[in-house]
Amino acid sequence: MRNMLYLKICVSMDRSYILFNSIVYGWLALVFSAFYAYAKIQHLSIGSFMVFLWYIIYQYMTTWFTFHTTAILLWFIACYMGSLWVLIHWFPNEKSRDLLSIVFTLWLSLVTENVLHLFYGPWSVSVSGIDVPLYVLIVLFIGLNIFLFYMSWATVFGKMMKGVFERSLVVSSLWIRVQRLQYITFFLLLLILTLIAGLVLVESNIKPGDWLFYLIKGIWISILVGFSQKQWVFVGALLYVLVEYFFFIHLWRPIIYKESLILVIILLVLVWKPSGLFSFWKRHL
Repeated sequence: MRNMLYLKICVSMDRSYILFNSIVYGWLALVFSAFYAYAKIQHLSIGSFMVFLWYIIYQYMTTWFTFHTTAILLWFIACYMGSLWVLIHWFPNEKSRDLLSIVFTLWLSLVTENVLHLFYGPWSVSVSGIDVPLYVLIVLFIGLNIFLFYMSWATVFGKMMKGVFERSLVVSSLWIRVQRLQYITFFLLLLILTLIAGLVLVESNIKPGDWLFYLIKGIWISILVGFSQKQWVFVGALLYVLVEYFFFIHLWRPIIYKESLILVIILLVLVWKPSGLFSFWKRHL
């Protein structure tokens, strides 16, 4: 009886691990893909912004509302939206914006990490005593998938953003304010990124340098899925996590080979299907 109970607990923990990482990695990949698809911005600050949100949420959960934390939050929002305004407004040419965004957002990541060290130091943070049940992760995973598919295929907003991705000049010629659509989209992504950051905070210990780890995960999954098939991003993240789990937890392969294996898989995908695993149908233009 005791062995059966232990087995059920292990299975539940395995499912929670798979769903939890699928949600976190998938949303980071979605944010990275959306920036590149809709604004030609390779936003390398996504990981550091998420870490910054962790520290802000932690301060609100432990010290409640303070002037210091609220000022940092307002600075963060201004930094997030202001960097978008600079890249989109000052560099209307998408090719030059694409190249500039690599250096600009990487610099912004380093600035954000230094600000974290300045205000909070190098110590990690976490919220103990809170456990996210498995059914919450299941509902959240299914809900995010339904939300993405609905927004992509059944809403006018989704159709317009798809047009921005494929032919932004055509959308602009229809008297549609493309920049306003971009700002609204990226602000909505930030709101849900805050929810995901809170989820990570109650499950893991976080320190300022973790931004690079999460950024790499997001970039890799966005490559596997493809920028034109963002509605499949959580399915792609689930496959990614299952591969990691099977080789390095179930089979107990040496963890040192984990990143190398995933890189080999990504290279094979890029050679076999550069547009992503889920490009079942591609429009010929």
